[in-house]
Amino acid sequence: MDAAVEKAVEYMRARFGDPLTVADVAETVRIDDTFAFSRAFREETGVSPGKFLAAVRIHEAKRLIGDSDTDLADIRDAVGWGGAESFADSFTDAVGLSPGRFRRLCREAGEVPPGPRPQPGAERGALAGTIRLPPGHGNARVYLGAFATPVVRYPAVAAALVDVPS
Repeated sequence: MDAAVEKAVEYMRARFGDPLTVADVAETVRIDDTFAFSRAFREETGVSPGKFLAAVRIHEAKRLIGDSDTDLADIRDAVGWGGAESFADSFTDAVGLSPGRFRRLCREAGEVPPGPRPQPGAERGALAGTIRLPPGHGNARVYLGAFATPVVRYPAVAAALVDVPS
């Protein structure tokens, strides 16, 4: 990966809670031309810097929603999102569930993961691999998804829910 883009990715992952702009990130990696930076970022990652940052923020929101009882408004603020309605709409578009429904899914409170939406005429294929849990983890239910975009974003093209033993 291009060094400037790699540094930009690290910066966004570290500072996702700050009110970042594309110009801020470009300046951090010492590129004066915001358009040139955005073009280079998209060529390397497949998405714009803004979409990448939104994906990082949604990922962190999912982690916080699933791992804590923190109020959703506080989580929205912690991940650097703007207004409440914008966060809920963006989260739902990206995940397929509202923040509240996602929390219930994490707590196994009657919610089910959103199903995939295969594209008409999509090619058939197969994936194979091994799921390994980090040391010290017990059994886990893992959602596996294949996505049509470079960032994880609802809907999945294919998905499975797998119980993984420790």
